[in-house]
Amino acid sequence: MVTTNKGASSSEAWCQDTECFNHMTGHKDWLIDLDTRRSSKVKLANRKNWNAEGVGNILIRRKDGKTTLIESVLFM
Repeated sequence: MVTTNKGASSSEAWCQDTECFNHMTGHKDWLIDLDTRRSSKVKLANRKNWNAEGVGNILIRRKDGKTTLIESVLFM
């Protein structure tokens, strides 16, 4: 797992788990093309279930000025 918050508050920190099945965020404003009709349940490692309220994409601007799209991100 990789975590970065480089000067950001803890609510803006990024966590990346290379073994994850789904990317997830609680930041609705980060998502583009959010489809709230695609809801689902996610079972976490601690065996708790969370409801995903939709699926969208996140567009990230990299340091080199190019953009990267992370697709099918669950809104939790």
